[in-house]
Amino acid sequence: MRAFLLAVLLLFPIAASAQLRVAPGQRFETHGVVAGDVVNDGEIVATGSGLAFLGRVSGAGRFRGRILFHGVYSPGNSPAEVFFENFAMSPSATLVIELGGTDPGSEHDVVRVANLAELDGTLRVELLAPFEPALGDRFEFLTAGTIEGRFATLDLPPLAPGLGWQLVRSPTSRALRVMSTNVPAAGRGARLALASLLVLSGVLLAARHR
Repeated sequence: MRAFLLAVLLLFPIAASAQLRVAPGQRFETHGVVAGDVVNDGEIVATGSGLAFLGRVSGAGRFRGRILFHGVYSPGNSPAEVFFENFAMSPSATLVIELGGTDPGSEHDVVRVANLAELDGTLRVELLAPFEPALGDRFEFLTAGTIEGRFATLDLPPLAPGLGWQLVRSPTSRALRVMSTNVPAAGRGARLALASLLVLSGVLLAARHR
């Protein structure tokens, strides 16, 4: 669908080549390709075959219709919850998710898609100081009616020693979870079992050489 949408969109003239700002309470309605950077704090409505963005897009405003990103999309002007009808990323697109805490929308970005989300490109996560994720923290950053595809590249920030990221996938969501990277040491029972095995091996070896 993404390839078809881009082919159709390129038949139309560029809607805007300089920076476009949609202020709160304003509505921008068009179709085709927007080549410049966009700050959407109002509502952008893609008509007809849809709307493709080539530059950097940010802001906390809504998007309606078929939306395709080729450049960088960073929800909000700080952590925000942004709503779409349909959301698609091309292989060149980057979704930037800011994490400043565990509360969705107010402390970390969330993209809410009513219908279809098509994923590709890069997921880039940025930590907002002084927040430091802890073991067990979970950040659901994308929900949709249906999710297709996957991120080709994960650009994730380093965590404290012994911690790592896990991308959690479901048919309708994507989340990041902080997990331990330490391998637990063998418990007493495991050590006794290993010792018994070694002793048994020694007995059998000695018996074989008699």
